[in-house]
Amino acid sequence: MRKWTLDYVSPIPDLGSGYTLVRASVSGSGAGLFLFATDRTGVKKVDTGQGTNPILNYRARYGDRLALVVVTPAGNVVHDLGELGLVWPLVDLFRDGRILVAASRCAWRDTGDFDLNGVILEPVSGSRFRFLLGDGIQDLAVDDAGRIWASYYDEGVYGNYGWNRPGPPGPGEGGVVCFDDAGAQSWCFQPSNDDAFMDDCYAMNVTGQQAYVFYCSDFKLCRIDADFSRQYWTPGLSGCHSLAVAGDQVLFSAQYKDPQSRFYLLKFGGDALNATVPLTLALPSGAPLANGRVFGRGPNIHFFNSDGWFRGNIARL
Repeated sequence: MRKWTLDYVSPIPDLGSGYTLVRASVSGSGAGLFLFATDRTGVKKVDTGQGTNPILNYRARYGDRLALVVVTPAGNVVHDLGELGLVWPLVDLFRDGRILVAASRCAWRDTGDFDLNGVILEPVSGSRFRFLLGDGIQDLAVDDAGRIWASYYDEGVYGNYGWNRPGPPGPGEGGVVCFDDAGAQSWCFQPSNDDAFMDDCYAMNVTGQQAYVFYCSDFKLCRIDADFSRQYWTPGLSGCHSLAVAGDQVLFSAQYKDPQSRFYLLKFGGDALNATVPLTLALPSGAPLANGRVFGRGPNIHFFNSDGWFRGNIARL
């Protein structure tokens, strides 16, 4: 099996005692985004009687104060985001420097009473704008036009925490939604009669003004262009949670029960995906990828673990 070695980019930032890394990702411009939350020790998990509530569990494990470290070749910049009350947060940057942070979980309680789980912060002025993105966010990204893309797992599609039962359907019922920076929905994935229904969006890669999404029930790959037109492929893979795209190539992360180091390289051929090539991804040390976070953005696959941030551009394959 072909082996591909990723390049070392940088160490994982350290904010010192009192903060824990809760999210590592990459912006559209290639900056490393490391989101930290304050520690909260000595608090047990909260059991609601119907299993452990992940919202309460998160708040029991971490505090509400967040800090973002942006890593670029020019150096690191630390942003103190303050207390936002966001649980299981995701983050990205606008091209103009504004920061988007969102909680992946969001509860509906009553008409007009629900969590505004998206926040846009302006670092210079300190202004904050809150809006609704909905529950069950899987991935979050800002494209080059300043539009916000959110993908949702099954709980965001079918409803939880009051959405769809007894409240209205959640914003994520279509599986993928594009918002403008004022929080209004610009577009929502709504399949036509011959397209598979999106039960769960497993992977999303937003590059330029396009979004690539890989979703079940049928595990299709869909490219959504700037005008929201779509093209579909069936890669013959299942369970992959990350992908990278460059030219006529697409790289998928591991399938169900695969080791984390297993990847699959395919080529676009019109309406088909051809020549599936299994790969083993390794660190510069030669060790296979394991026990870290895989993230795809544009043509790059990124890997984060305790040893640092690693990256590979599939255009070089």
